[in-house]
Amino acid sequence: MEGYEDGFVAIAPEGTEVIRWTDLEKRTLYDYNVIIGNFETLNSYMIDRVASKRSQMLEFLNAEQGGLLIIFAARFTASSSSDSELDNYHILPLSGKFSVADETSQRQRIVTKGPFAPILVMYEGQEFYFQSLPKTCHALSVNRKGKALSFETSVGKGTIIALPKIPNKREALSHILDQILPEFGGVPEPAWLNKIHFLDEQKLQKNANELIETIHDYRKWKSLLYGTGGQLLAVTKRAMQKLGVSIRNPDHPEDHDFEIILGENLIGVTEVTGSTTRIDLDKLRQNLDHQLKMQQDHPELTIKGIMIVNSEREKEPGTRGPPCTDKALKRAQDNHMCLVTTTKLFALLEESYQGTFSTEAFLQALKSTEGILK
Repeated sequence: MEGYEDGFVAIAPEGTEVIRWTDLEKRTLYDYNVIIGNFETLNSYMIDRVASKRSQMLEFLNAEQGGLLIIFAARFTASSSSDSELDNYHILPLSGKFSVADETSQRQRIVTKGPFAPILVMYEGQEFYFQSLPKTCHALSVNRKGKALSFETSVGKGTIIALPKIPNKREALSHILDQILPEFGGVPEPAWLNKIHFLDEQKLQKNANELIETIHDYRKWKSLLYGTGGQLLAVTKRAMQKLGVSIRNPDHPEDHDFEIILGENLIGVTEVTGSTTRIDLDKLRQNLDHQLKMQQDHPELTIKGIMIVNSEREKEPGTRGPPCTDKALKRAQDNHMCLVTTTKLFALLEESYQGTFSTEAFLQALKSTEGILK
């Protein structure tokens, strides 16, 4: 079943078949042992046709050794047909209704450890959560409200796993194909097996889970070195919060990206930009325009222009040149602007984890720097 992001052509291991949702109705589902589906790519026009396979899905789950259905969950989507009451979750042969809330959950807490834990820690936020689930479902991870972001349930002899939104599906699928599926063909483990620990297995498993979470936490910061657009803005905001810097959104979304509280009545009008080249005058002019508007709207404040730039982002950081052109640098200095490279931000995050970072010193540097923050 389709489980890959657009543009990624999977190299399927032997015995594995990759199809689109449009081809699902041509397949006999109980001929398979494992089905992986991406609900993000299941559109409203396909729901009725896909839901027609619900009875076969039940037979698949009730096969001799029990089928395994893994889905990447998505927001609630209703059928486009005016006379249909079906939705994307109707294909799951469960009694009871799903209630999905359209509300962003940036953080998750993993409540059920197991083979899918390395995938759960890849979570970076999603725009929905499960307000309610059928009684047979158990949460794998929850948001800060305690509402499920992912879940598992048994159906007959089979199992359904609903994973949260994972940006890097390539990595998630690799883990499923390499680590989970090879063990699926054997006799299923009994539920009581988790109570039996071989020597210091429990301690090792706890350490392994903590290490996996730490590694993925570290990897999230690496998008500072190659990202652009909304991806770069989101990780930059998280970085500022991690560094203890107070930030806030502008009065109007069409204005600058965010504001840094530099001191009493001193605000850093901040923009984040990623580019394959060096930053030029046009990018600086945009920030200067935002500064002027901010000063007009809030004459009681002192305004400082700040730009966080990921220039030459396609190059390895150590091979990059100056982040901006000479003319852009002079304009920044003339207007008392501070330019912060994302490579510098990345280095400051490392200092933060090592306990050598000072928020006060960083804020002072932002206030006093005219040009590139060293």
